[in-house]
Amino acid sequence: MQMFYSSTSPYIRNPNRLADLIAAIQVLGSYRCASRQLQKWEKRLGRDPVSATNWETIFKQHPEFFTIQGGDVSAVWRRSRERKYDTYTNRSVSREEALRLTEQENESGKKRLSRPPLSTEEISKLVDIAINLHEQEIKHGQERRWWISAVLAVIGLIISVAAS
Repeated sequence: MQMFYSSTSPYIRNPNRLADLIAAIQVLGSYRCASRQLQKWEKRLGRDPVSATNWETIFKQHPEFFTIQGGDVSAVWRRSRERKYDTYTNRSVSREEALRLTEQENESGKKRLSRPPLSTEEISKLVDIAINLHEQEIKHGQERRWWISAVLAVIGLIISVAAS
């Protein structure tokens, strides 16, 4: 029944979710490679998540921050950028140089170009968004519990009328 409160939001299902989100946002936003296989991100994150059984669950439950395509996981904000970041030199390159490096990648089979890392301000903005979403879900959950007091009052009234 929809009337009864259930914490279905991943933000409030586990009180440690925010810590995992912040860690994942920082790592996926700042690492030199924008998109990697799940196992490589798990190694880069350096720990198991504390709010889920694995990182894949967190990535899937938060499509507002992460995307999974063909086994590769990336931050949504980075995914929207052009591949013009040279991971060997850790710098952005011109469009012409990116085209040249793409040809080299195709010949060698080694990926060198990626999408540029997020700036400190951008990562901070994503962390702020995660915190705000977390707070909104907590407030929403508290607002949905108004009926508990009303039901208890009615039950108390019924018991007192039946007892007299």
